[in-house]
Amino acid sequence: MVAHVYEDNRRKIENSLLYLASRDPLTGAHNRLSLTTSFQHFERFSDQTSLCLLVIDLDFFKSINDQFGHDTGDKVLIETTRLFTQVVGDNNLYRIGGEEFCVTLFDQSLEQAGRVCEHLRAIVSQHLFAFREKRVQVTISIGVCEYQAGDQLNDLLKFADMELYRAKKAGRNQVRLFRHGSTNPTMVNQQTENV
Repeated sequence: MVAHVYEDNRRKIENSLLYLASRDPLTGAHNRLSLTTSFQHFERFSDQTSLCLLVIDLDFFKSINDQFGHDTGDKVLIETTRLFTQVVGDNNLYRIGGEEFCVTLFDQSLEQAGRVCEHLRAIVSQHLFAFREKRVQVTISIGVCEYQAGDQLNDLLKFADMELYRAKKAGRNQVRLFRHGSTNPTMVNQQTENV
């Protein structure tokens, strides 16, 4: 009986440690380590499924922290994570840096991923972030790329990040798609119907 209780407690502690190692402590989203593990799993089955990778950044997040305080900034990150999770689910969402997130979309074309991105962008920009009489307007910029045979995770992050940078440089609050072999990225029309 004692051995059973001991083993049960050990398993619970082990599961707790695994959860803590793979999750962002503030938002509860998966972390960069978890993204790496997920991509390694994907690589084993990449001939059977497709992958689009999104890199999302909250626009002017430093200004939110400066104007409203870091507590409000943290609440914005937590609420944004909740909004993202409603659309893409918990297993596909990763917080990879300060106000930067990554989403993995499987079995979707680049165009389908673009529609999901536009839906995410619209949901965030239309959401009223209100914390103790403070109303905060939030927008996001998104860069997207599609996995091609031989791409490594760092390649995908670099391609999506390039498009994210272009979205920000072009005025923010928009989605940009990376196309392999193309010198012209695609901007997703903000008037696209919501998914």
